[in-house]
Amino acid sequence: MSRSQRSAMMTGTTIRRTAWAAGLWAGVAGCGVAPLTPSVPPPAPAALRCNVEVYCLLGLWNIWSLGLIDLTDRLMAAGVPSNAVSGTDWQTLAQAIGDDRAASGNGRPIVLVGHSFGGDDAIRIAKALEARGLRVNLIVLVDATNPAPVPPNVDKCVAYYLPTSLANLFPAYFPGNPAELEDGNDRTELINLRVTPEIVTEPLSFGHIDLDSSESLHRLIELEVFTLCPQN
Repeated sequence: MSRSQRSAMMTGTTIRRTAWAAGLWAGVAGCGVAPLTPSVPPPAPAALRCNVEVYCLLGLWNIWSLGLIDLTDRLMAAGVPSNAVSGTDWQTLAQAIGDDRAASGNGRPIVLVGHSFGGDDAIRIAKALEARGLRVNLIVLVDATNPAPVPPNVDKCVAYYLPTSLANLFPAYFPGNPAELEDGNDRTELINLRVTPEIVTEPLSFGHIDLDSSESLHRLIELEVFTLCPQN
């Protein structure tokens, strides 16, 4: 399934890197880029390898996290049902996942991947699903801005962070800090990984802004997802 076909399934909205500049200026003007409506469950790839559900949550205005659309493409090509979603649609997505589970008895593992503000939204989704008695098998945070502590319904959380002086001074407003567990949460496996050249092997031109586009980081996330595949 092509990127445009999947985007059509999400709202008819197609986001491409060739439209990045136009999207940027629209966002700066306050218009933003039209949100992606979640497709629950995600579209199935032609050759299913891993029967999980991966939701990649984009950050501010849907223009700073286009690398997650590339990650969605990569996972779909590898046989993993995946969907790129507007982080601002987190409530809609949480409701849709919960409703789908209640109606169908679907028990596929849930994976949430979020960059920047999308990482904050991934934790919000986990909290909403906790209220419905649902587990989240894996969360991957890619330099989340100011995520809430991870709730105990999350099996595993891997948080990649890129420290900055602003993050040290104003942790509530800038990305670059490790994730934390909720008080009393002794269930979730939390792995905080400071981004180093050993983790992200290619150079980053703009740090936080293009971290989501790192192919080496995409490979690591893909490997985490594959741990949830029964044949692995």
